[in-house]
Amino acid sequence: MAPDEAYYWVWSHALAPGYLDHPPMVALWIRAGTSLLGEGNLGVRLLAPLAAALGTLLLAQAAEDLFPGRRAGLIAGVLMNATLMFAVGATTLTPDTPLLLFWTATIWALARLVATGNGAWWLAAGLFAGLALDSKYTAALLGPAILAWLLIVPQLRQGMRPWLRRWQPWAAGVIAAVVFAPVLAWNAAHGFASLLKQGGRAGDFDPGRAVQYLSELVSGQIGLATPGIAILLAAAMWSALRRSGPREPAYVLLGCFIWVPVLVFVQHALGDRVQANWPSVIYPAACIAVAGLSRRMLSWWRPAAALGFALTGAIWVQAIWAPVPLPMLYDPTLLRLGGWA
Repeated sequence: MAPDEAYYWVWSHALAPGYLDHPPMVALWIRAGTSLLGEGNLGVRLLAPLAAALGTLLLAQAAEDLFPGRRAGLIAGVLMNATLMFAVGATTLTPDTPLLLFWTATIWALARLVATGNGAWWLAAGLFAGLALDSKYTAALLGPAILAWLLIVPQLRQGMRPWLRRWQPWAAGVIAAVVFAPVLAWNAAHGFASLLKQGGRAGDFDPGRAVQYLSELVSGQIGLATPGIAILLAAAMWSALRRSGPREPAYVLLGCFIWVPVLVFVQHALGDRVQANWPSVIYPAACIAVAGLSRRMLSWWRPAAALGFALTGAIWVQAIWAPVPLPMLYDPTLLRLGGWA
């Protein structure tokens, strides 16, 4: 296992509603896996690939609901799995693993809401948002993204289904708060140590290094998305922003789930380094939005995915057998996992 996983494995032997670094979901998942398959690597990581598989299915269904008749589910699912962020990251268990599953599940529930108009999906969205908050504090961005969606699309606040005047969205907020309440209670009992540690990163401003941090943010995501998919995701992000009008609630939904995190991470990069894994929450909505691109742009999704899978395979081969004797500085897998089985 990786050093971070060993750290969270320690947590799994002292279960609590919260910890200094993160909420407790990662510890609960490791405890579940090791209870089934023992204390080795497989037990620690058991739920990671299972969550990736379930997340892919939810992502594909959400894409079909938002863009019916465009093979959107196939495109979104394949592209997501072809990114290094997902294909490699989903084999290790960190707080991002459950966060990404429940973040995607929230999008899925809201896509079901768009497709069916059934207000019960609000309650599912609230449950998944609460579980995402129990996974990592980044999930706090879900609230502003959903509220922005409701405010931007007129028919969602004053049309056929004025959701802000109905009880279901407010009940969803209550459900999310109740699910997250144990983490808040733990923080209250410990001087809000965890919230202050993570929240203390906000608001930093270092203009002397802002260009460096921003360039690292962009280049890191090009690498983790893989270059071909990164181009498609960038085009989809721009398309979601440009087409986020009152008549296209699907694009507004995706745009809010993309651009709210983007703005937060860009603001953070003005004062401090954005860790490469943090923007993973942008990927699900961006992969869905690719299906809405022009036919010319969309024709590149297969070559982009093929390149992504090829790069992923090369990294797996290097990680397992190390056929190319790279020094640790130039081997990201060795750099993070060197000395561990």
